[in-house]
Formats: sequence, structure tokens, C-alpha cells
Amino acid sequence: MKPIYQTRFAGPDAPVAEQGNCFAACLASILECSLEEVDVLFDESG
Repeated sequence: MKPIYQTRFAGPDAPVAEQGNCFAACLASILECSLEEVDVLFDESG
């Protein structure tokens, strides 16, 4: 596992593109790849 840290920290009230990316950082750590390779945006429906 490779440590990857989240780069966005806004909460659920922020616009989608600005919301935190801890889930993507977690996946990147497990997959041992860069955050940009797994960074995904969720819309209002999830």
C-alpha cells in the first residue's frame, strides 16, 4: 500500500467539484497509483 493524501477537504454542502476526495485517496493508496488516476466526482444521485 502506498500512502496517498486527500487534496480537497470541503464538506457535502460545497459544490461537487470542491467536495473532499478522501474516498479517491483511499482507493489510490490501495491500488498504489496516483490520485489523478482514480479521482472521481459524484453527482447529486451518488
